[in-house]
Amino acid sequence: QLYDSSAAPLSLLWLSHDTGAVAMTARAVVSAHYHTNYRPVFRTSSTSDAYVVGLTHDGRGIRFTEGGTVRFVFQQALYSMGQACVSEGFQLLAYLSQNGTGSELGRSFKPGVHYRDTSISMSGATIVGAGDTLGFEILSPAQCNVRFFGDETGISTLSLVWVPAA
Repeated sequence: QLYDSSAAPLSLLWLSHDTGAVAMTARAVVSAHYHTNYRPVFRTSSTSDAYVVGLTHDGRGIRFTEGGTVRFVFQQALYSMGQACVSEGFQLLAYLSQNGTGSELGRSFKPGVHYRDTSISMSGATIVGAGDTLGFEILSPAQCNVRFFGDETGISTLSLVWVPAA
């Protein structure tokens, strides 16, 4: 299919051991009901170097012990109930904490739905230093009941690749 113009484009990332890159996959831990903002809690599914890239003590962030560049993709499945969900929608924020100071990396908007399953996702890249943490937060309207799905199926997942600064 590589020569078929109607086929999806091919994406390939090849990392040798010489680069020292680290790949990590995590998934949201539990299903939770929220009426306002939600910070997902993760459990590591796999990592190629748990020393360099790992979860914070509460599982709400990803910590880095060395400087480098990170590429991440996060998707959260949810079920929403309430008219406010439709009119205001949802926002997914990614933020980086450096020396105790947080800065927003980006945000993604998802139009709301009423009594339906949907998902919100975000991808991005950033430079990190030793001790930095990457976190996520989902903002939803106060009058909107939301169930955020997290379980063993991997329906809500975070994938990232860290490449050393050197």
